[in-house]
Amino acid sequence: MKNTPPFRFSSVLFSLALIFVLFASLTGGASAQGLPPPPEDPRIVGGVPADPGEWPWQVALVGGNATNLYNGQFCGGSLVSPQWVVTAAHCVNDIKNNPSQVDIVAGIYNLQNPAPGYQRRDVAQIIVHPQYNPSTSDKDIALLRLFSPVTLGGSGATKTQAIPLVPSSIGALVGIDSWVTGWGNTSGSGQQYPTQLYEVSVPIISNAICNNASHYNGEITANMLCAGFDAGGKDSCQGDSGGPLVIDNGGQWQLAGVVSWGYGCAEPYLPGVYTRVSNFTTWVNSYVQTATPETTIFRSNGSDDGWIRESSETSSTGGALNSIQTVFVLGDSAADQQYRTILSFNTAGLPDTAVITSVTLKIKYMGVAGTNPFNTHGNIIGDIRSGPFNGLRTLENADFAAASGRNGAFVILNKSVGGWYSDSLSASDFIHINLLGLTQIRLRFKTGDNDDLGKDILKFYSGNASPSLRPQLIVKYTVP
Repeated sequence: MKNTPPFRFSSVLFSLALIFVLFASLTGGASAQGLPPPPEDPRIVGGVPADPGEWPWQVALVGGNATNLYNGQFCGGSLVSPQWVVTAAHCVNDIKNNPSQVDIVAGIYNLQNPAPGYQRRDVAQIIVHPQYNPSTSDKDIALLRLFSPVTLGGSGATKTQAIPLVPSSIGALVGIDSWVTGWGNTSGSGQQYPTQLYEVSVPIISNAICNNASHYNGEITANMLCAGFDAGGKDSCQGDSGGPLVIDNGGQWQLAGVVSWGYGCAEPYLPGVYTRVSNFTTWVNSYVQTATPETTIFRSNGSDDGWIRESSETSSTGGALNSIQTVFVLGDSAADQQYRTILSFNTAGLPDTAVITSVTLKIKYMGVAGTNPFNTHGNIIGDIRSGPFNGLRTLENADFAAASGRNGAFVILNKSVGGWYSDSLSASDFIHINLLGLTQIRLRFKTGDNDDLGKDILKFYSGNASPSLRPQLIVKYTVP
């Protein structure tokens, strides 16, 4: 495994690739399956295409701005819970303080032509093992906390499933046949990056053998395991870094290794080197299994929320507003001017490390003026923005058409429970909840007006009403 980074970097990752190359050339140290001593980055050599959905915990690490998953993929990882991924430290060590530079993709088999239904998630936090040593590749393991959980289940190419870790008492695993998967280079001497996921079976060998003079001559630590054949021919390598080495333990697949480093690819007497997961089970579980479920109910701030009326029927701009009434209105006026409403929630009360699992908006019905717009205007649409819509937290006419973070994040149907209308965010929209300040929501009916020159207005209680009646944003989350 040579000291060459994968050649499938997006432009976003090109600088990261340069860092890898420069680091290795300056230190003369080992190359990981992305970075350790003069070894080479991992890929699957001597393997075959996996079946779609065969390894449902496998995820791809791609550049945060990558639009082409095949070009943007640079490492692998293993889904160990809906919101946590295990990968190699060397994959993310240089961006550990900038998690926006990496996304994970789950439920994917073919990077070039992915089946509809794959799940791409933003990374909220990168946790590199505090004792990771880039020079020796010791303790080459990291955790990625996702902004929103991956939905587990499905079938075929988009199937997703979390994999349990081997127990810390599993032992050396010598002689056990393991399986390694990834999208890395499939050529031991050239560059052939597959579009589909590959797999290879390799036996785990003892650290004593792997450390002798015929193999790695003392470079293998107790936190590593080796898997491969003395004859070579089968291995992980460039592009597979961070991906899983799994074993069948009593009928259950378990994560036993993380693709880390090695010299050459599938070379005789130089097996692949993996992070020994059993030594880190307690460390991983200290993050993954200690999440405390919490629920916080935020109520719209009356000084910031209120309705805005369109200046004229076709202007699509605000012309009048009111932020002091105890009700807000949606629909249209007798002059067919649309009403929109801004709700403002101070979500800064959430912990900085909150992992959001559910977000629900609730608004309380107060009355109707004229015709009920649910009968003529469709559903209520909610646009969301992290921060104020037009830069100021107070209500202003410009909020009527200001850009949102996500249009149509909420769709409220004509159904209520005890007078409360509600809808929940999809997991992919949790990123719009502002952990540091305001989260604002703009409500409107799907159809602006129905050209009847009559009032079509629904009234709901605003943030100026009594607390029990105010609009609510109910956020459920865990704290690692």
